[in-house]
Amino acid sequence: MKVYGTGIYENDRADLVGLAYLHFSISQIKDVIEWMRGTDEPAQQLLGYLDMLLMIAKKFPDDANLKIKKQRVSEWQIIFNEWFVRAEKKLQKKYRDSIKNDSEKLFEEIKKYGHSISWL
Repeated sequence: MKVYGTGIYENDRADLVGLAYLHFSISQIKDVIEWMRGTDEPAQQLLGYLDMLLMIAKKFPDDANLKIKKQRVSEWQIIFNEWFVRAEKKLQKKYRDSIKNDSEKLFEEIKKYGHSISWL
């Protein structure tokens, strides 16, 4: 095992932690997105997962740029918006605008960390 610095992530084992958490977060998001395709249930955990993905992306921006595809994030946003249309009437009116605005902010922030390479 190679140690190349004094930082928490500066060794051959720890330097992959960011990628592992990004991979885990994205896999959780994929599962929720699949569920959201066909539901009109008002409760959803996607925004929580997106917030955690954003937190990890901020901590590991280079790793995030390898794992996050802007196109995929755009697809998630479309599916979220379709869900929102179906579920909107079931959400309390006082929460609707905040949920929608929070989603837009999260998607846009996450896209900043992503890449546009189609073959990756």
